[in-house]
Amino acid sequence: MRAPRRMRHALADGRAAFDGARALLNEAWCYGGNPLAHSAKAAAGRAHRIVAGTAMQTCGAIGLTAEHDLHRYVARGFQIDSLCGSYAQLESLFAEQLFNSHVSGGGLPPVVVCA
Repeated sequence: MRAPRRMRHALADGRAAFDGARALLNEAWCYGGNPLAHSAKAAAGRAHRIVAGTAMQTCGAIGLTAEHDLHRYVARGFQIDSLCGSYAQLESLFAEQLFNSHVSGGGLPPVVVCA
């Protein structure tokens, strides 16, 4: 039996967020640096939020009971996300740093630089 169309799209969005977070993690591992590591952590926290919400929608009420393991993974993910700043705190910190470095009359600094 196939999942309904909306559910398939939500699952695909969760997978895309997960793959993006993993790619940032690989870049942070290769090149290092605090900004890259913090952006990887923020992306992982956001991906967890998306995937957890989709999994809860997919499993329904059984995902919240002790008979299913989903609630353990969701709770553990939220605990890990809160260590050293949640994804929301890190994203607001990045936005603050980006707009505080802006000088009037000039453009915003580049966020992604291709070498």
